[in-house]
Amino acid sequence: MPSPVVPAELAAKLQRAEEHIMALLVENTDEYFQSAAYSIVIEPDDADGLEHTAYITFAEPLPPIFAIRIGEALYQLRSVLDHTVMMLSDVSPTSRETEFVIAKSAESFEAMRYRLSKISSSEARSFIDAVQPFREARGLADSPLWVLHELFMADKHRRLLLTQAGSYGSRRLPIYPWVRTISFVSGALRTDATGRAVLANLTLLEPQPSIDLDVRPMLTVAFADEPVATDRIALDVLDEALRFTAFVVGQLCRYL
Repeated sequence: MPSPVVPAELAAKLQRAEEHIMALLVENTDEYFQSAAYSIVIEPDDADGLEHTAYITFAEPLPPIFAIRIGEALYQLRSVLDHTVMMLSDVSPTSRETEFVIAKSAESFEAMRYRLSKISSSEARSFIDAVQPFREARGLADSPLWVLHELFMADKHRRLLLTQAGSYGSRRLPIYPWVRTISFVSGALRTDATGRAVLANLTLLEPQPSIDLDVRPMLTVAFADEPVATDRIALDVLDEALRFTAFVVGQLCRYL
C-alpha cells in the first residue's frame, strides 16, 4: 500500500502541536532555567564523609506558562484525531455524531463504538479498535493514547496541569581526583517539606573539609501529580504522544 497523503488541515494541526512542544523546550524551558534563581548545597550522608547528596532549591515555583503551553499541544493532538474520524465518516460537516473513541476497557469501547459507526471503511474502524488503550499489554499507563486522553481531559475540564522542575543530568560533569562517582537524578526533582530536591548523589574516595563542585544541571519540566504521568518529563510525554498520534493519523489517512 502506498504511503498515505495526510490532508493539509490535519498536517497543520500536527505541525502546530510540534510548534507548541518546541516552544515549550526553547522559549519557555531553556530560557526560564537559564535565568531562574536556584541554589545547590552538598551535605554528607554518613559519618565517614564519603557519601554525599547534592540538593537543589528554587526561589519560586514554575510559572503557569509551562502548563498552558502543554495544554495547547495536547489540544491539537486530541483534536486532530477527532478531525481524522470526521473526514473518514459519511456525515455532514456540522455533524456531532463522530469522535475518535479512546477507551480504557473493552466494555467502555463497546458502549462508545457507535461514535465510529459512520466511518465508511471497515479497515479504519478495525485499526481504531486495534490501537485502543485497553489492548496495551503493559497497561494503560504505557498507552500514548490513554496518557494523551487523560492529560487532555484534566487540562480541559479540571485545572492547569501541575508541573515541577526536572533534570536530565548535568551540562558539565566535574572531574575531581577525590570523587569516585557522581550520579545525577534523571527525571522529576520532587521537593521535600523544606522545598529542596535531590539533584545528585556523590561518593568520595576520601573525606574533604569542604566540597565545591562546578555543577551545571540540565533542568527541564516534569509533571507533578497527574496519575498517568506523575514525575515524568513533560517533553518526553509530549514527544511520545505526538509521534503516536502522527502514526495513527497517517495510518487512517490510507482509508480516505
